[in-house]
Amino acid sequence: MAHACPLRDGDDWQRPDRTERQLRPLRELGEAQLEGRCIDGICITPETAGGGVSPDDLWGFSAEEVAQAYGGLDHVKELCRECPANTTVQLAGCFGCFNVPAPAAEFHEAVEAVLREDDLREPFDAAFSRTRPRWYAMWIDEVADAEQLKMLRRVAAGLVARNPSLSELLRSIEVSIETSVPLHVTLVPGGQHEGHRWTVDAHCWRCKAPRTAASRSCGVCGQHGRATPPRVRNARGRRPYQPLDNFLSPDRIEQLLARCSK
Repeated sequence: MAHACPLRDGDDWQRPDRTERQLRPLRELGEAQLEGRCIDGICITPETAGGGVSPDDLWGFSAEEVAQAYGGLDHVKELCRECPANTTVQLAGCFGCFNVPAPAAEFHEAVEAVLREDDLREPFDAAFSRTRPRWYAMWIDEVADAEQLKMLRRVAAGLVARNPSLSELLRSIEVSIETSVPLHVTLVPGGQHEGHRWTVDAHCWRCKAPRTAASRSCGVCGQHGRATPPRVRNARGRRPYQPLDNFLSPDRIEQLLARCSK
Protein backbone atom coordinates (compact mmCIF):
# COMPACT_ATOMS: atom_id res chain seq x y z
CA MET A 1 0.00 0.00 0.00
CA ALA A 2 1.54 3.28 -1.12
CA HIS A 3 0.91 5.63 1.81
CA ALA A 4 3.57 8.19 2.75
CA CYS A 5 5.13 7.28 6.07
CA PRO A 6 8.09 8.49 8.19
CA LEU A 7 9.31 4.88 8.25
CA ARG A 8 9.81 4.82 4.48
CA ASP A 9 12.36 6.84 2.59
CA GLY A 10 13.91 7.19 -0.85
CA ASP A 11 12.52 8.37 -4.16
CA ASP A 12 10.93 5.00 -4.92
CA TRP A 13 9.39 4.36 -1.50
CA GLN A 14 6.14 3.18 -3.11
CA ARG A 15 7.77 0.12 -4.65
CA PRO A 16 6.75 -3.12 -2.92
CA ASP A 17 10.26 -4.58 -2.93
CA ARG A 18 11.74 -1.46 -1.32
CA THR A 19 8.97 -1.34 1.28
CA GLU A 20 9.60 -4.99 2.12
CA ARG A 21 13.33 -4.39 2.58
CA GLN A 22 12.79 -1.31 4.75
CA LEU A 23 9.97 -2.58 6.96
CA ARG A 24 10.46 -6.34 7.16
CA PRO A 25 12.25 -6.27 10.56
CA LEU A 26 9.38 -4.25 12.02
CA ARG A 27 6.81 -6.63 10.54
CA GLU A 28 8.69 -9.62 11.97
CA LEU A 29 8.65 -7.93 15.39
CA GLY A 30 4.90 -7.41 15.18
CA GLU A 31 4.26 -11.02 14.16
CA ALA A 32 6.48 -12.38 16.93
CA GLN A 33 4.66 -10.28 19.52
CA LEU A 34 1.25 -11.30 18.20
CA GLU A 35 2.18 -14.99 18.28
CA GLY A 36 3.79 -14.87 21.73
CA ARG A 37 7.32 -15.51 20.48
CA CYS A 38 8.99 -12.61 22.32
CA ILE A 39 10.58 -14.04 25.47
CA ASP A 40 12.64 -11.86 27.79
CA GLY A 41 13.08 -9.32 25.01
CA ILE A 42 14.22 -11.88 22.41
CA CYS A 43 11.99 -12.69 19.43
CA ILE A 44 12.49 -16.26 18.29
CA THR A 45 11.42 -18.19 15.21
CA PRO A 46 8.34 -20.44 15.32
CA GLU A 47 10.68 -23.44 15.13
CA THR A 48 12.58 -22.35 18.23
CA ALA A 49 9.37 -21.53 20.07
CA GLY A 50 8.09 -25.04 19.45
CA GLY A 51 10.97 -26.59 21.40
CA GLY A 52 13.08 -29.65 20.59
CA VAL A 53 14.98 -27.88 17.82
CA SER A 54 18.46 -28.46 16.48
CA PRO A 55 21.23 -25.85 16.99
CA ASP A 56 20.78 -24.76 13.36
CA ASP A 57 17.21 -23.65 14.15
CA LEU A 58 18.14 -21.43 17.11
CA TRP A 59 17.47 -18.08 15.48
CA GLY A 60 16.12 -14.83 16.90
CA PHE A 61 16.64 -11.09 17.33
CA SER A 62 16.46 -8.41 20.00
CA ALA A 63 13.03 -6.76 20.07
CA GLU A 64 14.48 -3.56 21.54
CA GLU A 65 17.19 -3.23 18.88
CA VAL A 66 14.68 -3.57 16.04
CA ALA A 67 12.19 -1.18 17.63
CA GLN A 68 14.88 1.44 18.33
CA ALA A 69 15.95 1.36 14.69
CA TYR A 70 12.50 2.78 13.86
CA GLY A 71 12.32 5.31 16.69
CA GLY A 72 11.05 3.12 19.51
CA LEU A 73 8.13 0.74 19.99
CA ASP A 74 5.66 3.37 21.24
CA HIS A 75 6.43 5.55 18.21
CA VAL A 76 5.87 2.82 15.62
CA LYS A 77 2.75 1.51 17.34
CA GLU A 78 1.19 4.96 17.11
CA LEU A 79 2.16 5.34 13.45
CA CYS A 80 0.84 1.92 12.45
CA ARG A 81 -2.34 2.24 14.51
CA GLU A 82 -3.30 5.47 12.72
CA CYS A 83 -2.15 4.38 9.25
CA PRO A 84 -4.97 3.84 6.70
CA ALA A 85 -2.75 1.42 4.78
CA ASN A 86 -2.32 -0.97 7.72
CA THR A 87 -4.42 -3.97 6.72
CA THR A 88 -3.66 -6.05 9.82
CA VAL A 89 -3.38 -5.68 13.60
CA GLN A 90 0.39 -6.02 13.36
CA LEU A 91 3.19 -3.53 13.01
CA ALA A 92 3.98 -2.61 9.39
CA GLY A 93 0.78 -4.16 8.11
CA CYS A 94 0.99 -2.10 4.93
CA PHE A 95 2.76 -4.72 2.81
CA GLY A 96 2.88 -8.45 2.30
CA CYS A 97 3.83 -11.21 -0.08
CA PHE A 98 2.60 -14.68 -0.90
CA ASN A 99 3.84 -17.61 -2.94
CA VAL A 100 1.71 -18.90 -5.78
CA PRO A 101 0.52 -22.32 -4.59
CA ALA A 102 2.12 -25.20 -6.45
CA PRO A 103 1.56 -26.52 -8.99
CA ALA A 104 1.17 -23.15 -10.69
CA ALA A 105 -0.93 -24.59 -13.53
CA GLU A 106 -3.62 -25.68 -11.05
CA PHE A 107 -3.64 -22.24 -9.45
CA HIS A 108 -3.97 -20.56 -12.85
CA GLU A 109 -6.90 -22.86 -13.59
CA ALA A 110 -8.50 -21.85 -10.29
CA VAL A 111 -8.44 -18.22 -11.49
CA GLU A 112 -10.08 -19.28 -14.74
CA ALA A 113 -12.70 -21.26 -12.79
CA VAL A 114 -13.60 -18.22 -10.67
CA LEU A 115 -14.03 -16.09 -13.79
CA ARG A 116 -16.02 -18.80 -15.55
CA GLU A 117 -18.34 -19.58 -12.64
CA ASP A 118 -19.08 -15.91 -11.92
CA ASP A 119 -19.41 -15.03 -15.62
CA LEU A 120 -16.55 -12.54 -15.36
CA ARG A 121 -14.40 -13.44 -18.35
CA GLU A 122 -15.64 -10.70 -20.68
CA PRO A 123 -15.54 -7.86 -18.10
CA PHE A 124 -12.14 -9.12 -16.94
CA ASP A 125 -10.74 -8.99 -20.48
CA ALA A 126 -12.15 -5.48 -20.86
CA ALA A 127 -10.42 -4.30 -17.66
CA PHE A 128 -7.00 -5.91 -18.13
CA SER A 129 -4.45 -6.61 -20.83
CA ARG A 130 -4.98 -9.89 -22.65
CA THR A 131 -2.92 -12.81 -21.35
CA ARG A 132 -3.41 -16.55 -21.26
CA PRO A 133 -3.53 -17.64 -18.50
CA ARG A 134 -5.34 -14.57 -17.24
CA TRP A 135 -3.52 -14.62 -13.88
CA TYR A 136 -0.61 -12.70 -15.39
CA ALA A 137 -2.88 -9.90 -16.66
CA MET A 138 -3.80 -8.98 -13.10
CA TRP A 139 -0.29 -7.70 -12.35
CA ILE A 140 0.99 -6.14 -15.59
CA ASP A 141 -0.07 -2.71 -14.31
CA GLU A 142 1.74 -2.24 -11.01
CA VAL A 143 -1.00 0.09 -9.77
CA ALA A 144 -4.58 -0.99 -10.48
CA ASP A 145 -7.21 1.60 -11.34
CA ALA A 146 -10.65 1.70 -9.71
CA GLU A 147 -12.32 -0.71 -12.15
CA GLN A 148 -9.42 -3.14 -11.98
CA LEU A 149 -9.53 -3.10 -8.18
CA LYS A 150 -13.20 -4.04 -8.21
CA MET A 151 -12.47 -6.94 -10.55
CA LEU A 152 -9.47 -8.00 -8.46
CA ARG A 153 -11.68 -8.05 -5.37
CA ARG A 154 -14.16 -10.41 -7.04
CA VAL A 155 -11.44 -12.72 -8.30
CA ALA A 156 -9.56 -12.70 -4.98
CA ALA A 157 -12.77 -13.46 -3.07
CA GLY A 158 -13.34 -16.49 -5.25
CA LEU A 159 -9.77 -17.66 -4.74
CA VAL A 160 -9.96 -17.21 -0.96
CA ALA A 161 -13.01 -19.47 -0.91
CA ARG A 162 -10.73 -22.14 -2.37
CA ASN A 163 -7.51 -21.18 -0.58
CA PRO A 164 -7.81 -19.14 2.65
CA SER A 165 -4.05 -18.37 2.59
CA LEU A 166 -4.83 -15.60 0.08
CA SER A 167 -7.04 -13.71 2.52
CA GLU A 168 -4.36 -11.07 3.16
CA LEU A 169 -4.31 -10.23 -0.56
CA LEU A 170 -8.09 -9.84 -0.55
CA ARG A 171 -7.95 -7.60 2.51
CA SER A 172 -5.33 -5.37 0.86
CA ILE A 173 -7.54 -4.93 -2.18
CA GLU A 174 -10.54 -4.10 0.02
CA VAL A 175 -8.57 -1.53 2.03
CA SER A 176 -7.32 0.13 -1.16
CA ILE A 177 -10.91 0.45 -2.39
CA GLU A 178 -12.16 1.74 0.98
CA THR A 179 -9.38 4.28 1.56
CA SER A 180 -8.25 5.16 -1.99
CA VAL A 181 -4.67 4.39 -0.93
CA PRO A 182 -3.00 3.01 -4.09
CA LEU A 183 -2.20 -0.70 -4.05
CA HIS A 184 1.18 -1.42 -5.65
CA VAL A 185 1.82 -5.04 -6.61
CA THR A 186 4.82 -6.66 -8.28
CA LEU A 187 4.75 -10.18 -9.68
CA VAL A 188 8.15 -11.78 -9.08
CA PRO A 189 9.31 -14.25 -11.75
CA GLY A 190 9.96 -17.83 -10.72
CA GLY A 191 13.41 -19.17 -9.94
CA GLN A 192 15.57 -21.47 -7.85
CA HIS A 193 16.98 -20.89 -4.38
CA GLU A 194 20.40 -22.31 -3.57
CA GLY A 195 22.16 -21.21 -0.39
CA HIS A 196 22.47 -17.44 -0.42
CA ARG A 197 21.71 -17.14 -4.13
CA TRP A 198 18.43 -16.79 -5.96
CA THR A 199 18.47 -17.53 -9.69
CA VAL A 200 15.60 -15.80 -11.50
CA ASP A 201 14.51 -17.79 -14.55
CA ALA A 202 14.26 -16.24 -18.01
CA HIS A 203 10.94 -14.41 -18.23
CA CYS A 204 8.88 -11.85 -20.09
CA TRP A 205 9.79 -8.34 -18.96
CA ARG A 206 6.16 -7.24 -19.33
CA CYS A 207 4.01 -9.94 -17.71
CA LYS A 208 6.81 -11.83 -15.85
CA ALA A 209 5.69 -15.21 -17.24
CA PRO A 210 8.46 -17.80 -17.80
CA ARG A 211 10.02 -17.85 -21.27
CA THR A 212 12.96 -19.50 -22.92
CA ALA A 213 15.89 -17.11 -23.23
CA ALA A 214 15.96 -17.54 -27.03
CA SER A 215 12.26 -16.88 -27.63
CA ARG A 216 11.26 -13.92 -29.78
CA SER A 217 7.84 -13.28 -28.26
CA CYS A 218 5.93 -14.12 -25.10
CA GLY A 219 3.42 -16.93 -25.40
CA VAL A 220 1.41 -15.51 -22.48
CA CYS A 221 0.98 -11.81 -23.30
CA GLY A 222 2.28 -11.67 -26.89
CA GLN A 223 4.99 -9.12 -26.13
CA HIS A 224 7.62 -9.11 -28.90
CA GLY A 225 11.32 -8.95 -28.25
CA ARG A 226 13.84 -10.98 -26.33
CA ALA A 227 13.15 -12.44 -22.94
CA THR A 228 14.82 -11.09 -19.82
CA PRO A 229 17.70 -13.55 -19.35
CA PRO A 230 18.27 -15.53 -16.14
CA ARG A 231 19.83 -13.48 -13.35
CA VAL A 232 21.51 -14.35 -10.09
CA ARG A 233 20.53 -12.28 -7.06
CA ASN A 234 20.94 -12.50 -3.32
CA ALA A 235 18.27 -14.59 -1.64
CA ARG A 236 15.70 -12.87 0.55
CA GLY A 237 17.31 -14.32 3.67
CA ARG A 238 15.95 -14.36 7.22
CA ARG A 239 16.62 -10.79 8.34
CA PRO A 240 16.27 -9.67 11.15
CA TYR A 241 16.63 -13.22 12.48
CA GLN A 242 20.16 -14.46 13.11
CA PRO A 243 21.68 -17.40 15.00
CA LEU A 244 21.17 -16.88 18.71
CA ASP A 245 24.83 -17.61 19.44
CA ASN A 246 25.73 -14.51 17.40
CA PHE A 247 24.49 -12.24 20.20
CA LEU A 248 23.66 -14.41 23.24
CA SER A 249 25.89 -16.36 25.60
CA PRO A 250 25.43 -20.16 25.89
CA ASP A 251 23.92 -19.72 29.36
CA ARG A 252 21.45 -17.14 28.06
CA ILE A 253 20.43 -19.46 25.21
CA GLU A 254 19.84 -22.33 27.65
CA GLN A 255 17.64 -20.09 29.80
CA LEU A 256 15.68 -19.01 26.75
CA LEU A 257 15.13 -22.57 25.58
CA ALA A 258 14.04 -23.59 29.06
CA ARG A 259 11.38 -20.88 28.91
CA CYS A 260 10.25 -22.17 25.52
CA SER A 261 9.78 -25.70 26.83
CA LYS A 262 7.38 -24.65 29.60
